[in-house]
Amino acid sequence: MNLTEVKQMLLLDEQADTEMIQTAMEEKLLAAKKEILTLLPVPSLIKKRQLNLSMWIDAETITSASSSEGNQIARESQIDKAQDRIAFLESYEQLMSVIKLEVMNSASFKGLSEVISEALRLQTAYMTGFKKFFSEYTEALPEETKSREMIDTGKLLNAIKSNNITSDITWEIEKELARITKLPSVY
Repeated sequence: MNLTEVKQMLLLDEQADTEMIQTAMEEKLLAAKKEILTLLPVPSLIKKRQLNLSMWIDAETITSASSSEGNQIARESQIDKAQDRIAFLESYEQLMSVIKLEVMNSASFKGLSEVISEALRLQTAYMTGFKKFFSEYTEALPEETKSREMIDTGKLLNAIKSNNITSDITWEIEKELARITKLPSVY
């Protein structure tokens, strides 16, 4: 890839200057961040978006439009060590909040790609843990679930803490189990 190819990707003419290129790259990065935030519950979709970021990482390197240094993500996932439903859901909620913040704070496509890797690991741990901690529930029928409609884990956490598992909550758990089963594994 060369600078001309980068300008073509950004739909800029040959006369585009450094500032125009940088502004266009920043707009592409912001659009990518917004898209990733909406896709976080579906690991296979964010994995596809991550693969598409490689050309933008290359473009960043060529144009030096932003720092190509990635985020330093070094945290131990407590979600894998949870001993009960409450600890599991609290850990997931906390880590998902951190990841969403890191997505929005990513200053480069490389950094965004690294955050996506962390999100994929979290979603994989979440799916494994959810099946483990809610195994006594039966799955809803696949046609009754949608891959992007994830259970509201905060609402579920509050229901468990208050010992108020209603039939609506039970139905949501069943749909979540079916959604997880439908999703392809990415790791």
